Amino acid sequence: VSTVPDFTGLQVLHVADFGAQGDGVTDDMAAIHTAVAAAKDTGGAIIRFEKDKHYRLIGKNDLTYEVALSCSIRRTLKLKGRVRP
Repeated sequence: VSTVPDFTGLQVLHVADFGAQGDGVTDDMAAIHTAVAAAKDTGGAIIRFEKDKHYRLIGKNDLTYEVALSCSIRRTLKLKGRVRP
Protein backbone atom coordinates (compact mmCIF):
# COMPACT_ATOMS: atom_id res chain seq x y z
CA VAL A 1 0.00 0.00 0.00
CA SER A 2 1.37 3.36 -1.01
CA THR A 3 0.16 6.71 0.27
CA VAL A 4 0.85 10.30 -0.68
CA PRO A 5 2.27 12.25 2.27
CA ASP A 6 0.29 15.22 3.52
CA PHE A 7 2.50 18.27 4.04
CA THR A 8 -0.34 20.49 5.29
CA GLY A 9 0.67 22.51 8.33
CA LEU A 10 4.36 21.59 8.25
CA GLN A 11 6.92 24.25 9.03
CA VAL A 12 8.81 25.63 6.02
CA LEU A 13 12.57 25.82 6.49
CA HIS A 14 14.56 27.93 4.03
CA VAL A 15 18.10 26.68 3.38
CA ALA A 16 19.27 30.32 3.34
CA ASP A 17 18.31 30.54 7.03
CA PHE A 18 20.89 27.82 7.67
CA GLY A 19 23.67 29.60 5.77
CA ALA A 20 23.20 28.35 2.20
CA GLN A 21 24.28 31.03 -0.28
CA GLY A 22 22.96 29.60 -3.51
CA ASP A 23 25.50 31.63 -5.45
CA GLY A 24 26.95 28.68 -7.39
CA VAL A 25 30.38 29.28 -5.83
CA THR A 26 29.98 28.69 -2.10
CA ASP A 27 29.79 25.10 -0.85
CA ASP A 28 26.26 24.82 0.56
CA MET A 29 26.63 21.21 1.73
CA ALA A 30 26.94 21.97 5.48
CA ALA A 31 24.00 24.39 5.43
CA ILE A 32 21.79 21.84 3.68
CA HIS A 33 22.82 19.13 6.16
CA THR A 34 21.89 21.50 9.00
CA ALA A 35 18.48 22.24 7.43
CA VAL A 36 17.77 18.52 7.03
CA ALA A 37 18.74 17.89 10.66
CA ALA A 38 16.40 20.70 11.76
CA ALA A 39 13.59 19.16 9.70
CA LYS A 40 14.18 15.81 11.39
CA ASP A 41 14.22 17.46 14.82
CA THR A 42 10.85 19.13 14.25
CA GLY A 43 9.22 15.85 13.30
CA GLY A 44 8.87 16.83 9.65
CA ALA A 45 9.21 20.00 7.61
CA ILE A 46 9.40 21.40 4.10
CA ILE A 47 12.90 22.45 3.08
CA ARG A 48 12.73 25.23 0.53
CA PHE A 49 15.42 26.07 -2.01
CA GLU A 50 14.88 29.45 -3.66
CA LYS A 51 14.34 29.54 -7.40
CA ASP A 52 17.01 31.07 -9.60
CA LYS A 53 19.70 30.11 -7.09
CA HIS A 54 22.42 27.55 -7.76
CA TYR A 55 23.30 25.45 -4.72
CA ARG A 56 26.72 23.90 -4.84
CA LEU A 57 27.42 20.67 -2.98
CA ILE A 58 31.10 19.94 -2.64
CA GLY A 59 31.33 18.43 0.82
CA LYS A 60 34.60 17.11 2.16
CA ASN A 61 37.73 19.08 1.35
CA ASP A 62 39.63 15.95 0.33
CA LEU A 63 36.96 15.25 -2.33
CA THR A 64 36.14 11.85 -0.85
CA TYR A 65 32.56 10.64 -1.09
CA GLU A 66 30.00 12.42 1.06
CA VAL A 67 26.26 11.85 1.00
CA ALA A 68 24.39 15.01 0.03
CA LEU A 69 21.03 13.85 1.39
CA SER A 70 20.03 10.72 3.20
CA CYS A 71 16.33 10.00 2.99
CA SER A 72 16.35 6.93 5.19
CA ILE A 73 14.34 8.71 7.86
CA ARG A 74 10.97 7.74 9.20
CA ARG A 75 9.58 11.24 9.23
CA THR A 76 8.05 13.47 6.61
CA LEU A 77 10.58 15.45 4.61
CA LYS A 78 9.84 17.53 1.53
CA LEU A 79 12.44 19.33 -0.56
CA LYS A 80 11.22 22.10 -2.81
CA GLY A 81 13.17 23.59 -5.65
CA ARG A 82 14.04 23.23 -9.31
CA VAL A 83 16.69 20.90 -10.65
CA ARG A 84 19.03 22.50 -13.17
CA PRO A 85 19.86 20.16 -16.05
